[in-house]
Amino acid sequence: MARHVFAPLGMGSTVFPRAQHPDFVPAELLDRRSTGYATLPGVWLPLPTLYPGDYPAGSALTTPSDHARFVLAILNGGAPVLSSELATQMVTPQASGGTLMGPQAELSVGLVFNVFGGEHPYIGHGGEYPWGWTHFTRGWTSDRVVLVISANQFDLGDFGLSDRPGHAAARLVAEIVTAWVHGADPRPRRTLAAGRSFLAGLLVGDRLTTRLGIASPPSAEDVARVAEGAVVSLPWDAEAFRQGVGEVRLTATPLADNAATVRRELPGHELALLARQLGVPGLVTHPAGGTGARAAGSGGGQTAGSADAASGARGAGK
Repeated sequence: MARHVFAPLGMGSTVFPRAQHPDFVPAELLDRRSTGYATLPGVWLPLPTLYPGDYPAGSALTTPSDHARFVLAILNGGAPVLSSELATQMVTPQASGGTLMGPQAELSVGLVFNVFGGEHPYIGHGGEYPWGWTHFTRGWTSDRVVLVISANQFDLGDFGLSDRPGHAAARLVAEIVTAWVHGADPRPRRTLAAGRSFLAGLLVGDRLTTRLGIASPPSAEDVARVAEGAVVSLPWDAEAFRQGVGEVRLTATPLADNAATVRRELPGHELALLARQLGVPGLVTHPAGGTGARAAGSGGGQTAGSADAASGARGAGK
């Protein structure tokens, strides 16, 4: 790997050591390692590092920038480490794919990477390395842009779902970068408090009208009473809440129309963050969340343990 892949691609901060020990890793790389933590809510545990006996899909000591060089080589035809035919095959769907929640039409399985279709196709993969790191990769095949996110966290409460905190945080970042790559303005349209309050208003408006089949909106007095009397632990914007309630109407096709409202008012990357903060992360993948938000729930790979040991995060810029 060092001779045929790392050196030709200039991946000077990447090794496949038997263990992260001075006998197997240059001192300069050891000094740049981050400390990995296994986590539970409010608990951070620096557990002992584990090392697999073989190197199937992990155990590399690397940096995000080094890993990005490898993915860029694949997206740019494979040179100087792969033939163009093999590089193309690696980003070509080999089988239909899905998650533990069921099949996904836009998701396929390639060689190493998952392959995502749609208007802006991309490849992605991610996973964890016990007991302290998560890794997320996304590469847009037509734009030739790669995003790699490494974090020093391994969630002990995860049972194999891609909604685990380390990957959820990475997907939030990925959706912001995705908007930027494709020419959209990724900056939030509202302040964080206003965005949360507006989304809460949309949810309340939905429950007071479309869910009950009530054609008339709640009165302004009722909405004001709810907005002003709310007991909240996060910053709150009463006016944004009232606006959110007012956006919801009973129509002939309420689900489709509400989804269109959400897409128009809250871009996918913004909705994903707000929904998680309000405790309704499933809204992002629910049909009412709209197709524009669904990508936020389908980031890097679904297979844990398939990541690089992203323990070089501290030296990510070197």
